[in-house]
Amino acid sequence: MKNGSDVINNPFKCELCGKLFSNVARQSSHMRTHTGDKPYVCNICGKRFTDKSGIKSHMKTHTGVKPYDCSVCGKRFTDKSGIKSHMKIHTGDKPFECEICGKSFSMKNSLKRHTWTHVDNELCSCEICGKSFSVSLRLNNHMRMHTGDMPFKCEICGKSFSVKSYLTRHAQTHTGDKPYKCEICGKSYTQNANLTKHLKKHTVDKPCKCEICGESFDMDFKLQNHMNVHNSEEEFICGLCGKLFSKSVYLSKHLKKHIGNKTIQT
Repeated sequence: MKNGSDVINNPFKCELCGKLFSNVARQSSHMRTHTGDKPYVCNICGKRFTDKSGIKSHMKTHTGVKPYDCSVCGKRFTDKSGIKSHMKIHTGDKPFECEICGKSFSMKNSLKRHTWTHVDNELCSCEICGKSFSVSLRLNNHMRMHTGDMPFKCEICGKSFSVKSYLTRHAQTHTGDKPYKCEICGKSYTQNANLTKHLKKHTVDKPCKCEICGESFDMDFKLQNHMNVHNSEEEFICGLCGKLFSKSVYLSKHLKKHIGNKTIQT
């Protein structure tokens, strides 16, 4: 159920599935997932897309433009998703784990294909909530949500888990083992998920830069929100170039660009 703030912040509703959107453009783009409409056509190969971002990314395959480069090996990619997938080659990151046999994969699609090797001929349904599963072991794991059964117990601290893979990840907090290492800066983590989150600091593109203090953001609306910190009555002026700042700390940061990384007295 959507709460009041969801409706206020996202007033445009899809009449087919009920999903909410912040503006009519996003709502219209979403509707094409239901209708199958693909109005954006590549004038080179004829491939069609549902939105502008799709065709924009696709056009780079024809132009040869590859703005995203790997900081480890230098290989270049046309879009963010390409470099994100590629980085897993260097990190050995395999965040997608099979709930049935424990095998891990670097790509979600690879896990999906692997899962079919476990599929039973008939669906298994939960007698309590009615949810269906293609694999009986998944149903068994699901049933523990209803029964509260946690058969996998940590021998060190006694904490119990409903799924064996959860216990495996937990055990690393006791051993201090950090097998997931960032090849860019060398920082290590106990879990794949933590390394994946960390890697975004190296790979996330932040094209929206504040001209006042130099801070960068990945989305334009974040930059606009940030600009509010500069919009005040009090102003601090740079005596070297004349730029104005709302706070002395921003002026100090800016001055370092002129005279080097030294402490500035304001």
